[in-house]
Amino acid sequence: MLRGLVCVWTIALGVVLSAPSVRAQSVDATDSAIQLLDFGESRFPEYFPRRRSNLSFAPFLYRYYPESGVYLGVVVAPDPAYIQQGVYVLGGLFGDTPMFVGLLSDYITPVVSSGAVQTRTIAGFPNSIDFFVPDGSPTRALIYLHGGAGTNYNIANAMGYNTRNDPATTALANWPWIKSNRVIGVFPQGQAIDAEPNARTWSNHAMTSGQDDVAFLQALAAHVRATYGVTRLAIAGHSMGGAMVQRMWCESPDTFDAYISMAGPASRRYLDAATPCNPGTHPPPYLGLFAGSDSVLQNTGKWEAQTWQVAPLVVAGSARAWLDSVLAGEWQMYRRRAAMTCGADPQAAEGVVQGDVVTWSHCNGRVKLLNVRSANHPMSSIEEYAGLPLADLINQFVDGY
Repeated sequence: MLRGLVCVWTIALGVVLSAPSVRAQSVDATDSAIQLLDFGESRFPEYFPRRRSNLSFAPFLYRYYPESGVYLGVVVAPDPAYIQQGVYVLGGLFGDTPMFVGLLSDYITPVVSSGAVQTRTIAGFPNSIDFFVPDGSPTRALIYLHGGAGTNYNIANAMGYNTRNDPATTALANWPWIKSNRVIGVFPQGQAIDAEPNARTWSNHAMTSGQDDVAFLQALAAHVRATYGVTRLAIAGHSMGGAMVQRMWCESPDTFDAYISMAGPASRRYLDAATPCNPGTHPPPYLGLFAGSDSVLQNTGKWEAQTWQVAPLVVAGSARAWLDSVLAGEWQMYRRRAAMTCGADPQAAEGVVQGDVVTWSHCNGRVKLLNVRSANHPMSSIEEYAGLPLADLINQFVDGY
């Protein structure tokens, strides 16, 4: 079994080994080990079933996979009992003693990256978080929230941080773009209630994750500022992630420097005088990027409606996670938002039309809304009809404040 595993690893790496790369000797031992561990997870999910955090126990850097009971480790420090840069497995079908399965260089040729993907959690919260941290001195960070039933790596790929729609790794990151934008991308994983284990989402008044996501995002924001020293920190989300952004704008306006929602309307509770949106005396900047032909929000021909109803089939797929599937119409929230920010009274006819996009901008650009009229709910559709990558639109907005 083990001999077969080693053989399969070697064959699978044929393309990698033949590709141009920096020599392994020029790569830090820890970075090399992380690349090997990432490779193991990517190619052999039956043994290493999901993304796990890096752990250390001299002389190993390793990860543990409770689903299979297996440890995968690399020797990163001198120790007479083990082979330097040796790859070892332990547990499960591999037995109770660390088993040498070859040198790191037998499997990969490490490359010098332009940054690192770091995966960790925040004390007191269950969410796994991927941090795309470029080398150099990034000046800003963006936290992205995925939509209902989504994953953090879905939105990392959609936003251009990860080159594949797979769990994030240093090797898969789009470092040239990330580094050129001097941005740290932060991608937390939403949670699900036990009754709907596939309904990974956020507690945004429309759905529930079973967690206090306001407290989580406040703690995450504090961690990012303290750890990376960025001068700007913004939050963006798609669909139910966008609805969570809306909640944060209304209930925690001092946590972030800018708020961006993509096809994620606010809960209709904020239209009720008894439960108003309250962003304080100096509301933070907000950008809304919405589709005008959204089959999930059923808003075609209803842009100015008071509320939008989530499609019944969407709700039925995770019914017990839904608290209220009737959401505030984005235009109605935009009018309230502009009034709270600077006393403006937006009118639909004021929108500037450019191709398929209608744009409203008020309060010196601090409040902005795009209706991409022919687009549907997915980020890819909004991006296609807007004619510009969503990440670029978001970065341009954040740069303005």
